[in-house]
Amino acid sequence: MNFSKNYVNQFVWYALGLLLDTKIVTRGCLITLFLFISLKSFASSTANTNTSGTVDFTPAIYLWLALSILMSRGLSIVKKIGLPVVTSEILAGIVLGHLYLFGITTFIGMNHNEIIQFLSEIGAMILMFEIGLETQIKDISNKLVSGMKIALFGTVLTFSGGYYLSAFFYPDMTTDSRILLGVITAATATGISAKVFKDLKILGSREVKLVLTASLIDEVLSILCFAIVSGVLIAGNIEIETLITITAKITMFFLLSITLGTRLTPLLTKLSVKIHAGISMKIGLLFFICTLYTWLASILGVAPVIGAFIAGLVIDPEHFKNFSQAKFLRELKLIANHTSDENTKVQILKTVHAQETRSLDELIKPLSNIFVPIFFTYIGLIFKLSDLTKPRVVLFAISLLIISLIGRIISGYSEKEKLNKLLVGLGMTPIGEAGLIFAVTGHQLGIINNDIMSAIVLAVVLITIITPILIKISLKSGRLS
Repeated sequence: MNFSKNYVNQFVWYALGLLLDTKIVTRGCLITLFLFISLKSFASSTANTNTSGTVDFTPAIYLWLALSILMSRGLSIVKKIGLPVVTSEILAGIVLGHLYLFGITTFIGMNHNEIIQFLSEIGAMILMFEIGLETQIKDISNKLVSGMKIALFGTVLTFSGGYYLSAFFYPDMTTDSRILLGVITAATATGISAKVFKDLKILGSREVKLVLTASLIDEVLSILCFAIVSGVLIAGNIEIETLITITAKITMFFLLSITLGTRLTPLLTKLSVKIHAGISMKIGLLFFICTLYTWLASILGVAPVIGAFIAGLVIDPEHFKNFSQAKFLRELKLIANHTSDENTKVQILKTVHAQETRSLDELIKPLSNIFVPIFFTYIGLIFKLSDLTKPRVVLFAISLLIISLIGRIISGYSEKEKLNKLLVGLGMTPIGEAGLIFAVTGHQLGIINNDIMSAIVLAVVLITIITPILIKISLKSGRLS
């Protein structure tokens, strides 16, 4: 038995080593296939009974983590057909969660494993931290009025749609669950739309600038709404006194966090630079601020991911400019200074400058690349294919898709300026990563049951597939301004 466990662990690490080499998709798919075939032979060795008579899932957890990262990367081939990588990560979770259909029972019950849930929460925390880092208030100012109008209009329509649809399909659902469904439906995916616009090379158009502004405002609004809703859910009742208390607490948390954060962060960076000015200290400080705010949010009764978002929001890249350059950049500068060819010197210095001005969110990409796929794979793990045989689940998912499309398109047409209004509306359509985080939080709190969770995941997958196609069609039917 011990030999089998060691064999599994060594094999997994060997597979990961190969995956991190070149030709990631091809090797990833081949290794995944080989692992899938091999799983059947040693599945029984990955869960052992200890002396107390309980099942030890630790070996299975190692294997699940390895496969979730491996398969999410292997399935990232979906990018070739214009789909976001998040789709591949959810698909990886769905596959791993249904291996029992092929007689492989290794991962049964893994969606209830506390270690997996904790790691997925780390992924959600890092993702919200990234969203906060990318949300710059100054980027909203140029088209603030138009963006606010579209965001508010779209949020009200989609929130109302999600609330009343859930009441129609699930009459026995509680009011707080319906409100949470409304918030989830209202959350926009800035990243998905931005990626599509970037691929189409239309980021400079007025329509896209308006979409991105409205999306940022919408994202902040949905996070504020979720902060209030989650606070009420954690408190356990929805009385008016509780609602006022929670709202006041969250407002104070936002204001104090942003006010103090903008003042304390420069002091922290100065102190850190005196201790050690290297890149490791810079990354460590970023992660420290993120986890500190997450902890503060949790002890104040606010969803931890809200703290991570605010942590990203209060950090200014200017505060980190005093950290020293990486060793290879200093060496490149020396090479440039001793190069006689002027063109080569210019190219080297351009490369150095590009590395020096890297955004802070790029510094935490290594962490993000590991933990965020675990979060989305966990979402896929929660999804049950058997729910597709339930007409109510499928109809609810399709209805969420339709209400998101209609609500956002109408909000796009609320803009009086001469624009491709259909494109503006469609750009606001995708239910975002934040919405999935809200859904998982609700599921873990017991507010959202398995059927509704499956419907949300199905709706998100359908929307991420359909939206890029509709955006391309809208470009053909209408010109950009």
